[in-house]
Amino acid sequence: MHITELRAENVKRLVAVSVKPDGSLVVVGGRNGQGKTSLLDSIAMALGGKDLVPAEPLRRGASKGEVCVTLDDGTVIKRTFTPAGGGTLAVTNKDGAKYGSPQKMLDGLVGKLSFDPLAFSRMDPKAQAETVRELVGLDLSAIEAKRQAAYDKRTDINREAKRIEGALAKLPPSVEGAPTAEVSIHDLSAELSTRRQHNAKRATMASGLEQLRKSAVSYKEKIAKFESDLEMVRHELDHVTATGRSLSAELAATSEANEAEVLKQIEDVQNINAAARHAIERRKLAAELAEQTAKSDALTDEISAAEDHKREKLEACKMPIDGLAFDESGVTLAGLPLAQASSAEQLRASVAIGLAMHPKLKVLLVRDGSLLDEQSLAMVAEMASLAEAQVWVERVGKGDECTVVIEDGHVVSDAKPARVQAALPMREPGAEG
Repeated sequence: MHITELRAENVKRLVAVSVKPDGSLVVVGGRNGQGKTSLLDSIAMALGGKDLVPAEPLRRGASKGEVCVTLDDGTVIKRTFTPAGGGTLAVTNKDGAKYGSPQKMLDGLVGKLSFDPLAFSRMDPKAQAETVRELVGLDLSAIEAKRQAAYDKRTDINREAKRIEGALAKLPPSVEGAPTAEVSIHDLSAELSTRRQHNAKRATMASGLEQLRKSAVSYKEKIAKFESDLEMVRHELDHVTATGRSLSAELAATSEANEAEVLKQIEDVQNINAAARHAIERRKLAAELAEQTAKSDALTDEISAAEDHKREKLEACKMPIDGLAFDESGVTLAGLPLAQASSAEQLRASVAIGLAMHPKLKVLLVRDGSLLDEQSLAMVAEMASLAEAQVWVERVGKGDECTVVIEDGHVVSDAKPARVQAALPMREPGAEG
């Protein structure tokens, strides 16, 4: 499905335009600030829903704006905008019958109009991988994050409820006839404080007196002990003197033993023991090395099995272009990171991904199309034609490649008549004339 006519009034920079695209590639040209971006935005605003409508959709000074898109199967989509942020959406089929849930119908039709191949090619690798993962339907992170957030919030709420229940359980039961306010005990508290200070002073004096009594007893006990210790020390001195005389006589009667011989024997035994320890340690480490090597080999096999499983999953996914794959680090093309591919290969992959996101209404919006040279533009046109898609490209300039030229919010009068026509007043979907 394609867009056969686009009509817009008072949308962003557009005053009133009507475009009937011819072919798979629609190049919107003109100088900066003339309404090229507004033209592409009007398509996204009409088909993509509120998320793609900017905060100020209306042209400055306008009281109402609207976009009308006609598809090749006769479907007509009309969305209006008001300064207050309101508006309407109506979708009718070729017979003029209105859909009861127009946005739901569009959501199943248009895919991701916000996807821009050039913007995708400039994403960081992980963001590219996330986009492709979402395309092939393997991404559950958003659902899991939402579930986890709800689970964590519920846990906090339940914890607070338990705390409140515990506080209630600790309170004594209510007493019938209890006053609604507490009775003042200020005067009684002051009297109690005075008496406590008096009793504390008496207790301090009594404690001091008791301490003095204990000190006197302690000093008497120390004097008695010192006298006993002095007598004991005198006896010990006599014993030490007698023992010293005996030991001196014994030392004089003995000769020094040869220690070097035993030290040499000890050194020899220590060397033997060291060699034995080294041999034991070597056997132990060899066994540990063998065990760790076996574990490593087993993990290598496990990793290989996981990689094979992931490869099988990826091979089962229908990729939009041959050789495209992704992993945790990013998107690959023919086994190499997408960033290492040529600009043409990156563009081809990006456009293929964008087209895959639009299974029914194959309309792709490319902004910043001035970055595309003639060969790249021709390649995009070829891919759009082969995919039976329609690509709208915004491009600065008025070259021959432009099929629509915008100036001051209008389609210029000298634009190609087979492809565009002068803007006419908007009419209701299905209206005649």
